[in-house]
Amino acid sequence: MKDFFGLGEARWRRSDGRLHCYIVPPAPVRELAAQYQQVMRQHEIVSVQPPEWLHMTVQSIDRHRGEIDDGVVTELAEVLTARMTAIAPFPVTVGPAMVGVHVVSLFVPPPATALRKLMITTRDAVAEVLGGDAVPPISPRWAPHISLAYGRAAGSSDPLIRAVKDAWLAPVTFSVDAMHLVLAEPRDGGYVWDTLQTLPLTGQAT
Repeated sequence: MKDFFGLGEARWRRSDGRLHCYIVPPAPVRELAAQYQQVMRQHEIVSVQPPEWLHMTVQSIDRHRGEIDDGVVTELAEVLTARMTAIAPFPVTVGPAMVGVHVVSLFVPPPATALRKLMITTRDAVAEVLGGDAVPPISPRWAPHISLAYGRAAGSSDPLIRAVKDAWLAPVTFSVDAMHLVLAEPRDGGYVWDTLQTLPLTGQAT
């Protein structure tokens, strides 16, 4: 495993936080995460994300809070709210946990069609208000997930991989009925955020 926070991402170097759109998982997912994280705490190469800050990133936004005024934030929230009328609540299954190069996550099994639709809708709304350069390109390796722990030191991940595999737990399915516009920042080897606006998914299922 490699140090996630040693990647030197310039977009995180300011102290005023960056805008993101998150899905915040409910209690059953946090309970699943906590059980996996109990195992991970024995491995010093990772820092565990506190359960109260667990999230699934729908879209990161290349804008710090200090770069946009209150009126623009309000406009973004209004446009996102309007776009969410086209998205109906949908189920998502997460798990089991998997160890990657820089992070341990609860992954969503493909094809994750509803999550991709939510992401594309969100990207369009952000680009409308903030410009196309506010939305980073979609990675060809895009895979929705909930990060449980981040690499904080370079080292062999083999013992961690074995421990997580041995701790296998049944996946959890939950309903996504809202997205959150947040201001996020790294802290203590994880991420924290303040919610700026909760955006209910108010579309009708077809």
